[in-house]
Amino acid sequence: MLKLNRIVLAAAVMALATSATKAADLPPGGLGGFGSVVTNPEAGNNLLTANVLTGNFALGLFGSSSGSLAGVEGINATSFDTSNFPGFTLNGSNGTDAFTFTGGTLVEENSSTAAEGTRYRNFTLNGIVTLGGDSNTATLIIGFVQAMNGSIAGPITANISLVTPALVPEPTSVALAGIGLAAAGLFGLRRRLVK
Repeated sequence: MLKLNRIVLAAAVMALATSATKAADLPPGGLGGFGSVVTNPEAGNNLLTANVLTGNFALGLFGSSSGSLAGVEGINATSFDTSNFPGFTLNGSNGTDAFTFTGGTLVEENSSTAAEGTRYRNFTLNGIVTLGGDSNTATLIIGFVQAMNGSIAGPITANISLVTPALVPEPTSVALAGIGLAAAGLFGLRRRLVK
């Protein structure tokens, strides 16, 4: 009977711990895209010195979506402001539910010029993705490329990659599970020591 009581107690604690809310409810997924006709007239069309890059950013076209973001598509005529990452949003739909990515914090920025003069500028942002009523954190990598023909700057294009991570329980869920298992162990230890 004693073993049965411990099993029931442990099961009750685990049920309580796993019913706690999770940090995210949108499963893992990936989404790719591109940007075209990106302009930055305030910097003389120089990718490396631009503060605002404006253009059409397309998501999920040509089958580049997977997991929970499968089927999401959208074309966004928007601006990427290198000084206002929380202001950057991308929208779309999977045909049923609305999709939104909202930028948050800048993780990394790098830029370079290749030997042939091609300019590169890459940004990695953390943000929030919502699809329907579900949300998750996400990482957006957006890379801009500008081909050069001598001193003549060509158009700027962009490649976009967005990933949502696997669901992770909230720390409170893990703590509750630990407390429950410790309590079950102490309960059993107490019963053995009393005998």
